[in-house]
Amino acid sequence: MNKTELARRADRARTSVSAALNPGHDVPTADTVGALARALKLDLQALLRLRAAADADLRDIAVPDQDGPSRSPLGVTIDEIDDTYAVDHLGVHHSIDPVLPPLTSLTPYVRRPHDLRLETAGRAAQVSSQMTVLVGDSSTGKTRALQALVLLRELAEWRLWQPHSPEQFLEAYRRQRIAPHTVLWLNETQRHLIGPLGEETACALRTLLADPLCSPVLVLGTLWREHHSLLTVQPRPTEQDPHAHARDLLDGRCITVPDSFTDDELDHLARIAPKDRRLALAVEHGGRHVTQFLAGAHELVRRFEAAPAEARAVILAAMDARRLGHGPSLSPELLRAAAPGYLSDQQWQLMDDNWFEKGLDYARRPCKGVPGPLTAWRPRPGETAPAATVLRLADYLEQHARDTRRFTVPPAAFWDAAAHHAGSAADLMALAGAADDRWLRRQASLLYRAAADHGLPRAWVALGSLHEGVGHRSTAVRCFQAAADAGEVDGLVRLAQMRSGSGDAAEALRLYRAAARLVEDAAEPVPDVARFVGMLAMPLADAGDTDGAERLCLALAEAGNDHQWLWAYLAKLRLRAADLEGAEAPAREAARHGDCTGMLDLVGTWRAAGDEDRADRLFGQLMDVGPTMALGEIALSSSRLGPGEAERLHRVLEGREGAEALWVRAARLHEAGDLAGAEPLYQACVAAGDHLAYGDLAALRMEAGDFDGAERYVLRGATEASTRHSGDELAMTYRKNGQLARLRSFCQDAADQGFTWGLVHLARLLDEAGEHVEAESLALRAVASGDSSGLWLLGKDGDDPRRRQLLRYGLEPDGRVADPWSRPSVGTTTRRGPAAQA
Repeated sequence: MNKTELARRADRARTSVSAALNPGHDVPTADTVGALARALKLDLQALLRLRAAADADLRDIAVPDQDGPSRSPLGVTIDEIDDTYAVDHLGVHHSIDPVLPPLTSLTPYVRRPHDLRLETAGRAAQVSSQMTVLVGDSSTGKTRALQALVLLRELAEWRLWQPHSPEQFLEAYRRQRIAPHTVLWLNETQRHLIGPLGEETACALRTLLADPLCSPVLVLGTLWREHHSLLTVQPRPTEQDPHAHARDLLDGRCITVPDSFTDDELDHLARIAPKDRRLALAVEHGGRHVTQFLAGAHELVRRFEAAPAEARAVILAAMDARRLGHGPSLSPELLRAAAPGYLSDQQWQLMDDNWFEKGLDYARRPCKGVPGPLTAWRPRPGETAPAATVLRLADYLEQHARDTRRFTVPPAAFWDAAAHHAGSAADLMALAGAADDRWLRRQASLLYRAAADHGLPRAWVALGSLHEGVGHRSTAVRCFQAAADAGEVDGLVRLAQMRSGSGDAAEALRLYRAAARLVEDAAEPVPDVARFVGMLAMPLADAGDTDGAERLCLALAEAGNDHQWLWAYLAKLRLRAADLEGAEAPAREAARHGDCTGMLDLVGTWRAAGDEDRADRLFGQLMDVGPTMALGEIALSSSRLGPGEAERLHRVLEGREGAEALWVRAARLHEAGDLAGAEPLYQACVAAGDHLAYGDLAALRMEAGDFDGAERYVLRGATEASTRHSGDELAMTYRKNGQLARLRSFCQDAADQGFTWGLVHLARLLDEAGEHVEAESLALRAVASGDSSGLWLLGKDGDDPRRRQLLRYGLEPDGRVADPWSRPSVGTTTRRGPAAQA
């Protein structure tokens, strides 16, 4: 067995395996030792003892072994987690209490059906590691339910540790600090899974859950619905997949928390309400939204809506910053500079010199026992206190802003303030992207430039792309060069693409090769390996450097990158070279991850060559390793299969379980015209968590002529899975059938529910009917929400100079077409980068 094969079996990067076997390198981590021991079938405890003897500093690293727990365990004991601790440190909302003196921090807990599923996971964690994430809107009781879970008597001897950032978690994970019988508290899990370290964190969590050295651990988290959709929706085959590892991590581990109480739950609440005046208030005034009432959500909204002008402006600035991507920590300077943009001229003239302090004082005032709209952030134990005051917006107001201000563009003062006072380069990039999505091209350019000046090289790439779109070609080149000089691979790639577009193939190839060398030399996993295959390996091969393309792909694989596009392209390169033997291994790995093209090509090639035995053996391997959905799609579109192979696949799939297997069976019946048989199976897919099946149900209802049912499924799917594909298909069907009145009604319903694709379709319909002013208004409304797909409507009249200017220079925050804006100077770096050295 060579090191590459050992790395594959141990599920580790080849560089990690090579270092572990090299006596000149550092002592490998216990995690690596455990993985190698399992792969080689060696005595794990004996190897761990050898490792302990070799590492004089092992005392400081929490490696679980037979001699006892770490001397410095992470976190706190479960018996330290009372209600006050949960409110102060774990993110549980303080219960509203309008009466003094206040009662305890929290009301008595009311168990609901999702608590039963939670407790099942908690008890299962006694024997094996588990992970459960509660999904629901803000203030629906997610974190409180998790707190109730950790108080189970089965977990009484455990400890709870809450990493405050993905960096802190990854550091503890790499150093093996996470010991058995630890509850890993990941409240607001999106902070760990969305961002530059999201995929690395997801991989580490998956490995932790499978690692017997750490077992058992219990990972608990919460997600808002929109974050859950972002992390779990399966992209189309042609799209990038930025959250593949997070989706795999969350698959089957999420429990939805309803946002309202059922009649039975309200009856139970009414019976116990006399024990606590806050519960009695919730019964009287909260309606079905009991948890929101207890968390002060309604009071927060009331306080915001009744706020004086200066306080309302400060809160609005914070709401817009958070909904557009700024991190949770907001500086007073940002809010002070942005808030005047939310005041009318008359209001501003009436303000005194202390307007901001008055507004902030109102916003920070508690609401009947719960924190106000804005609170000064207090560091948790172990966190470094900030140098200046940091403010945080109540999360319910953040969600309220996402719902109520979705089609509102913040004023110019907000964007100017953000460029000068955003908290970090990451915050600047997020806000720049929000401006770019809303076609505020000038504001986006200022924010990208500010992020670049904060030391974020990829911001130069985004800025260059924006200038290229505006027509500032020379400025774009300088931006890409600045990125390349800072070691940013994308800078070199964009320079290469521009050279290729201008016909300079030789210089383009040189730049592609320089970019490839950067990736190869880094020798580390990358979160978006599929993008490197598409933007770097493929252009290299297309330019004639097939060896360079293959060398890059092999380097990515050896560095621990594991993605279907990478393996599929390696197989394709071997097939191009007529190396059928060499294509088998990468084709098999691609199939394991869902891309079966290479394996099918090999089966067909061997069969065409007359080697039926080899073809049958490979087809058998394909059935063994292929995921259910991938095999189902092959079986359903059987044009590439030999005689009887589709039926063989269906027999294999009949023995599989889960939502994907249900979908394949439903789709087979659907394809055969058995709509009555397919529909309950699609519904079972939805019940099993596959919300994309709403699209199939909508298609089925369309075929049956039930357009009311189709519309219900489309809108439900748009809500649950954040997909517009079914809406586009139904709109196209209405258009094809000439059902324009029905199309207009459907699009209006979708638009009224906040779906921007409804606005775009409606704008197109109105434009075709000659209602151009109203059509443009709707298209701009969609753009204001971040959906620029309606811009084609604004630019279809190529002779209109106003529209040409809009498409080139963008909009201003007040909706006016932006005037031509200048090309800001791009400073040159003094450090020679890879582009200059290549």
